[in-house]
Amino acid sequence: MKKAKRMAAVVLCLCVVALCMGFTQQRDAGELAAERAMSRQEEALDAYQLLWDSFEKEPESLQPYYPDEYGGEYIDDDKLVIQLTENTPENQAKYRELCGNSDKVVFEKVTYSLNYLNSLESVAEEMLEDYAVTSYGVDRKENQFAISVEASDLEEAQLSFYRRRSSEPIVFREGAPMQTLSSILPGGRKITSETSNGCSITVMGTYNGKDALVSCGHDLYAGNNISYNGIKVAKIKVSNYKDRGYGDYSISEVTNSSYSGSSYVLAETGQRYVTSIASAPQGTAISKNGMATGYTTGYVSMTNTAIRDKKTDYILNGMSTCSFVKAAKHGDSGGPIFIPTSGGVKLVGGLSCQNTSDDESYIYYGFSTMGYVTNLGFRLK
Repeated sequence: MKKAKRMAAVVLCLCVVALCMGFTQQRDAGELAAERAMSRQEEALDAYQLLWDSFEKEPESLQPYYPDEYGGEYIDDDKLVIQLTENTPENQAKYRELCGNSDKVVFEKVTYSLNYLNSLESVAEEMLEDYAVTSYGVDRKENQFAISVEASDLEEAQLSFYRRRSSEPIVFREGAPMQTLSSILPGGRKITSETSNGCSITVMGTYNGKDALVSCGHDLYAGNNISYNGIKVAKIKVSNYKDRGYGDYSISEVTNSSYSGSSYVLAETGQRYVTSIASAPQGTAISKNGMATGYTTGYVSMTNTAIRDKKTDYILNGMSTCSFVKAAKHGDSGGPIFIPTSGGVKLVGGLSCQNTSDDESYIYYGFSTMGYVTNLGFRLK
């Protein structure tokens, strides 16, 4: 009888373990898929980085001057898809060369150039005063301009646009308002200031030859001190968070010699070195780490997006958005967004805000790319 009871207990235990494993597999399926995608996309992203570097940039906004035939780009599995309005052999050869003649580059004929789609921002700007527009920008994969509006205003905004009998390639989507995240708990390493209860370091490096750290810009003001575990470690030199401005970032000079500016981020397997700063097109599989929510993975959903921050009603230009299956919490602002590789990580940007809808299966984040701080002289170390 005792032997039978012991056997029953073992069987019950195994059933519980199996059940838990089933829940774990279900919970992590999306993250595992994103991690597999990251390893496949590395060559395509290297090709994209070469292409991105080849474009001349506008000095303040860092937005590229695109050729007239360029329609955009996105990642599809392990390929970089380059969209062209004139998909000729000559143009294909030109872009292949700009991408280092990578065999991961493919081409797609599209109707609209990226320059034209970007010009449709004026339509969204007109609607900002009358409707609850939450974000707007080019959906490159669909070769159209997307305007997201809160549910209460969505139908009226659509009707207003359609009354114009316009043939412009604009699509309307339901969007939840975005809200900044620096309040209580951080991602990466927790830092505080006189005006912030907590946000996180994006990365450390150097600025003007001195050790420095990068974080978000909201709630971190130039001239204030940064503290880590109650110890003053840095002073904010640059803070950028303003209506109609580009990006949401800050740069602080390290003032405590006990803290170096080595460029590491917290990843799934612990501290990993940042090997480079990368640009990530739509469709790129990415990771983030937050002290409040931990490590998670997702995908870049749009780039060069204008986002309305619900807290301040500011429009943040030049942002990117990404989707994750886990929501962040207040304090995750500044947390690193990155691409893990076999040799370290490629840093894409720092977390800024998230939408406030609890009903979506994917939570959408806004993040500021690293190009803004490197343009000001910040360097990895």
